[in-house]
Amino acid sequence: MEKGYEYSSDFLTKDDADYLYGFMLTLLWVVDGANRRVSFGPQVKPILRPGQIRNANVLESFPQTIIDLQARVEARYNCRFNSVECHLFENETGKVDEHFDAPPGHIAMLSVGQPRRFMVANVPQNIWETYTLAHGSLLTFFWKIRHS
Repeated sequence: MEKGYEYSSDFLTKDDADYLYGFMLTLLWVVDGANRRVSFGPQVKPILRPGQIRNANVLESFPQTIIDLQARVEARYNCRFNSVECHLFENETGKVDEHFDAPPGHIAMLSVGQPRRFMVANVPQNIWETYTLAHGSLLTFFWKIRHS
């Protein structure tokens, strides 16, 4: 954990990852640039639409599938997560621009579907690593991380 992040290529079994991917496709996605997003719980950067008073992509309640995964990740890291944000990348144009995630708290990124290249760096060391996020993998950020 001294790098400030941890990658687990096989957090979910193939069957569990396949199930989660199928479930995710049933959610109500909102277009966000070249991506689609859906969220559960409070969000740091909500998608607000003109004339709307609430975040367009936040669903009111957590589905049991998400609750079960959240509990599993919380048990692994002995911490609590108060929100979940999901991104759907439908082709190679979908990406997340390089950015920092502000503390406090951990950020757990569970990937299902097509493998995706992802870059991450510990900010003080500024040493970049590239991962191919596998179907069912988990990438967790602990502190001072820059990623794209």
